[in-house]
Amino acid sequence: IELLEIAYDGNRNRDFEVITMELFRKVYGLGAVLLGGGRKPDGVIFTNNYGVIIDTKAYGNGYSKSIGQEDEMVRYIEDNQLRDSERNPIEWWSHFPKTITPDKFYFMWISSEFVGRFHEQLASTYQRTNTYGAALNVEQLLLGADAVAKGQLCRDDITEYMKNEEIKWV
Repeated sequence: IELLEIAYDGNRNRDFEVITMELFRKVYGLGAVLLGGGRKPDGVIFTNNYGVIIDTKAYGNGYSKSIGQEDEMVRYIEDNQLRDSERNPIEWWSHFPKTITPDKFYFMWISSEFVGRFHEQLASTYQRTNTYGAALNVEQLLLGADAVAKGQLCRDDITEYMKNEEIKWV
C-alpha cells in the first residue's frame, strides 16, 4: 500500500521502480528484472512466452505526454528489436528468455496516474515501432496484484490488455 504514496513522490523514483518490480515478481508471478540507469529501461517483466519493457514514473501530479520519454521508450523497443551490441553494449535485452518470439514483446509505462493527452504517446509509440503497449496506474497495478492473488487474473492473459491504452484490470 505504501506504493500508492511512493508513486506520487517524484523524489522516490528508484523506490517506485524497486517495489514495482518486486510486486511483479512476488505477486504477479512474472520474471522481473530491475534495471534502470543509462541506456536501459527501468525493468523488464516476462514469461517464456512474452516480454514487457517497463518504464516507471513517480509523479505528484500525474504523468502526461512527453516526447522525450516517448523517444526513450522507442529507443528501448528498437534496442530490443535490433539486439545490436554496437548500438547498445549494455545488452539489457539479454534478460528476456530466448523462447519469446519477436511479435510477443510489449512496452508499458507505470505511474501514479496518467493525465492530459497521454493516450497520444501510447499511439505514437506504437506507430513508430509497430509494438503494442499500455499504461498502468498505481491503483490498477495493486488491483491487478490482488486479482492475480485471488486467481481472477492470469499472468498469461496480461498481453490481452496491451492495446495502446490505459489498462483497467477491474
